[in-house]
Amino acid sequence: NHDYFLFLGRFHEVKGLDTLLEAINLIKNHPLMSTTKLVIMGVDFGYESEMLKLIENLKLTNLIRVIRNPPREDVIQAYRESRFLVYPSRWELSPLTPLEAFAFKKTVISTTAHGIPYTIQHDKNCLLVESDNANLLSESILTLIDNEKKCNDLGVSGHNMVLETCNAKQMVKNTLNMYEQLIKE
Repeated sequence: NHDYFLFLGRFHEVKGLDTLLEAINLIKNHPLMSTTKLVIMGVDFGYESEMLKLIENLKLTNLIRVIRNPPREDVIQAYRESRFLVYPSRWELSPLTPLEAFAFKKTVISTTAHGIPYTIQHDKNCLLVESDNANLLSESILTLIDNEKKCNDLGVSGHNMVLETCNAKQMVKNTLNMYEQLIKE
């Protein structure tokens, strides 16, 4: 019965779930949160019990729905119905989850950690914040909840990027070019 934004990934400390929960705690009484919730979907990688305790200790149970071990159909439906994806990871080489969100024309809030800004681009198809910065993360969440046009425009831009550069034809072409360059060297 509510709009929601989505976290999808492993329940692990490296994914920044603690920062996300701190960000939600900062804005839990904001009027925009009265009609919007957070859905956390994923599989436990050693952090689930700590995450659930943090949700309870911060009194966030009415704002957050945790879905463990979701079937692929539920993941697809969650992407389809969510407003946007939040991916506050502390470390990623080349994340695929934001690209999956783009496939559904959903924008992403993520971090500037490691390979993330090489995959997605701030204010072009997503919003990027510093890792472990709950204040900036909470502000970005409110920005996308409050500004539907910006949220949609970033999602469409991400979708276009996936269509143009993250497709099998383009990936084969890039791989072939790389091999040709190596042979020349």
